[in-house]
Amino acid sequence: MRRFSERKGLRPIKTQMQIDDMDAELRNALWNALTIHYWHKVTGEWISHNDEINILLTRLWHGYFKLPIDTLNDYWKTTYKEVREYFFKSKWFEVYDFIEFLAGNIPMSQ
Repeated sequence: MRRFSERKGLRPIKTQMQIDDMDAELRNALWNALTIHYWHKVTGEWISHNDEINILLTRLWHGYFKLPIDTLNDYWKTTYKEVREYFFKSKWFEVYDFIEFLAGNIPMSQ
């Protein structure tokens, strides 16, 4: 829904699709979606106490970052900071790669 100022013509309506770039507003919205659907599921301080997130992050370390899985820090705040920094420093197309990888590697709840 358009904002009041856009409806009244006081602020221009954003109409251009972002094809070869990503502005901060879109990047933030995508991060917020990841936070709501993934990162808020972490309970406590340790990744190993969160089965689905542990599996997802292990897959991320191995299959996406191509890092040794023993470098995945079990302390959630450290790992979260590392993933967040990667996301916000990535090129626009790497953000889409990252989201696509996460979506394709969600462990199924049992």
